[in-house]
Amino acid sequence: MILIPHILLGALIGLIAPHQYWIVFIFAFASHFLLDAIPHYEYKIQLLKERSEERMGVLNIFRDKQAFFVLGKIATDFLLGMLIAIALVWFSPARQYVLVVALSAVLPDGLLALYWMTKTPLLEKLARFHHFVHPKNNKNTPLLWGITTQLIVSLIVILLILCYR
Repeated sequence: MILIPHILLGALIGLIAPHQYWIVFIFAFASHFLLDAIPHYEYKIQLLKERSEERMGVLNIFRDKQAFFVLGKIATDFLLGMLIAIALVWFSPARQYVLVVALSAVLPDGLLALYWMTKTPLLEKLARFHHFVHPKNNKNTPLLWGITTQLIVSLIVILLILCYR
């Protein structure tokens, strides 16, 4: 799933239960896997995984035009998601807290990328679980359906954020 729905759901969780630090962090982190279980469109990140496995190093990945393009899409998605979340919770007294919770909702993807780069045994079980929760035929999800599911999730979450703030 692209990052925007994860970020928005994390922001909603932070709004619903402000200052319940560990509980909210756990729920936001777990929400990532809940959303990933829904058939969805994904970036073609296989290239990044391959480059990481080739041990190209972070700087060399940035020199690879194809990998750099994929990273640019992911960075744009992340920044757009955070900007939408900031706009939605700007007037909330707990906005910094809410944004940190939103970040915790995308943390599993960051840890997965770290696993690909380092093959750290500590992250291997998380990487396996991350792969397990995705629908088995997610790569075959039609583009229109894959994007529609994410739009629906994002719109529902935005409406809920507007109700809670």
